[in-house]
Amino acid sequence: MKIVTIWSLLLIVNPVAGMGENLLYGRDSVVIHPAARIQFPGIVHGGGDPESAGDVDCSSPAHWDGDTMYMFYSTGHPFRSSGRDVFHLSRPSQRVKFDNEAGWKMGGRWIESTYKAEDGKLYMWYHNEPPVIPGKTAPRIGTMVSTDKGLNWRDLGIVLEAPCGSNNLDSVNKYFVGGNGDFAVIADRENKYMYFFISTYNKDMAEQGVSVARMPIKDLDNPKGKIFKWYKGQWSEPGIGGHVTTIFSTFIDWHRPDADSFWGPSIHWNTYLNTWVMLLDRAKDKNWAQEGIYISFNPDLSKPHGWTKPFKILDAGELEKSKWYPQVVGTDTAKRETDKLAGRKARLFVAGVSKWEIEFKKPGTGSADLEPKQTDLFISGQEGYKAYRIPALVVTNKGTILAICEARKKSFSDKGDIDLAIKRSFDNGLTWTEKKIIHDDGDNTVGNPCPVVDRETGTIWLPFCWNNKRVFITKSTDDGATWATPMEITDSVSKPEWTWYATGPGHGIQLSSGRLFIPCDHKIKNATKVNPQWYYSHVIYSDDHGKSWKLGGTLDGKTNECQAIETEDGSVYLNIRSYEDKNRRAYAWSKDEGLTWSEVKLEQSMIAPKCQASITRFTDRKHHGKNRVLFSSPAGTERENMTIRLSYDECQTWPVSRMLYPGKTAYSELAIAPDMTICCFYENGVKDKYEKITFARFNLEWLTQGKDGL
Repeated sequence: MKIVTIWSLLLIVNPVAGMGENLLYGRDSVVIHPAARIQFPGIVHGGGDPESAGDVDCSSPAHWDGDTMYMFYSTGHPFRSSGRDVFHLSRPSQRVKFDNEAGWKMGGRWIESTYKAEDGKLYMWYHNEPPVIPGKTAPRIGTMVSTDKGLNWRDLGIVLEAPCGSNNLDSVNKYFVGGNGDFAVIADRENKYMYFFISTYNKDMAEQGVSVARMPIKDLDNPKGKIFKWYKGQWSEPGIGGHVTTIFSTFIDWHRPDADSFWGPSIHWNTYLNTWVMLLDRAKDKNWAQEGIYISFNPDLSKPHGWTKPFKILDAGELEKSKWYPQVVGTDTAKRETDKLAGRKARLFVAGVSKWEIEFKKPGTGSADLEPKQTDLFISGQEGYKAYRIPALVVTNKGTILAICEARKKSFSDKGDIDLAIKRSFDNGLTWTEKKIIHDDGDNTVGNPCPVVDRETGTIWLPFCWNNKRVFITKSTDDGATWATPMEITDSVSKPEWTWYATGPGHGIQLSSGRLFIPCDHKIKNATKVNPQWYYSHVIYSDDHGKSWKLGGTLDGKTNECQAIETEDGSVYLNIRSYEDKNRRAYAWSKDEGLTWSEVKLEQSMIAPKCQASITRFTDRKHHGKNRVLFSSPAGTERENMTIRLSYDECQTWPVSRMLYPGKTAYSELAIAPDMTICCFYENGVKDKYEKITFARFNLEWLTQGKDGL
């Protein structure tokens, strides 16, 4: 058996049919090692040796009860075995019982996932194949509950089913004409939701592939009507009869002879990587011939588009038996590892057989090249504009990255014919759409973009300024593809004596309360750079999802462009461009969500010129074990040396810094891609700092030089 090594981030593997060149941009690595062959007890059919290994026809879920591991196998009806670990499971396995077996005529039932609740109840979800036309079915998903460790089950009914009319009765597929099945169910880290990763075989190819639904854990005993499928960026479609938006789409229609699609996901939480790991089958024809086993990663189940592009870890030729149903099974009994929980090393099973150990490697412990990857998105003098300045960056609920900036038509000046331009990325910043203009008002200045995403509604709000005086706002409800006619909000967020106004620039934030929060600045009287006492930072906010906007607190004088984060205790930290002529950044705190502010102080450890800067949260303690906040700005007394800083104590200290670009540079903007790549969108150049705006993507390992990782 050969060793297969997959490095993260920068390795380009051979093209896969239907996918083209597969550039791995995830942060995780996998090594497959040969290991002693083991096989699940499975199900031994009539006439077979009861002590031998039997068949499995789906994923085999496991759970712990005390010091005993229980595992289930199905070939149309489930069986159970138990033992002290995955290497010592009882044979033969024992047939489980359903409360409604008598008279059941709706096809087989396969246990695919289990969940043990805190009260000791065991829940399971089954794949069911009711007959549709002779020899073919459209699967659906049901659930049951057990109080005796899974030997006897009470059926709670069907909870996931494809829409009426979505079957393709002319399908040449060997087994299915439609349906929802072949799935994995797992609880999130907060035990708030159960997530269902389902294979969807609908007639409409747009709904074929792997999709996701979720249900509050509190509804486990009464699940009907409580599951909602993810559709067009929202958890909005009912589990029974609802439509889906796929997270992994079919390449060639399931109902054609040359079908090509991912299916049959299994998923576990990896404690070594602190991320979710999914394995996938890939069928390559109507008979479901296996093309290979693939893997994908996502740190947050609530972000369906956060899954990395799957890449192959095993070829079909390396597999046995049916060659389907891959799953990782953890082997550390002290940690009660199962098919849902594993660490750095585990066993890799396919169709109940394991000949491999799977080892997960963090980037920085094996990757040959961790240097940032940089793309020049906007180059001054190109695409019809003299200059591009003032970067803004935001990541939508769907995982799309929006890179926005000022497009200056005729000069580099802050005044004149200035429009707002945008490019979008759907793959964590690897590739980008063509430039589009969000708003053009002729010879007037449309500038200082400061987008914010309402995480509850998905709407992207974009405040900006008109001729550096009046304030407008537009919005997008389709991930930045189109934008609404701007609405003026000057009267509610400004004062008559303010002679200059700037929203942001950069990005706003949404506080945990739901408040949309936009950092701003203004001038009064005749403020100039040599007479800066009339420069002020301030904030504006909305508490009704952008319907109305209000003016928040104003800070001390000699403050200017600023950005904010919310800290662990609910305070808001504002990092500020200072005009104290001390070459330091300034900061202030708010305990009431921006209505009032503390005294402004200088951050002595942040040596920087008078320039805009960016700050964003990278991780929090709840989800990743550590609080991490990132900051970007030129370092030193001139606009040069773009540097990224890192704080572990909610902006109290900044012990980590690394230079991203050593030349001339100015404004910058930070964001976190769905795959947890750090993104910096910054102005730079060789002869002049405004030659271009570059998008850089890198990871925590690069920033900390291998001393920290997720």
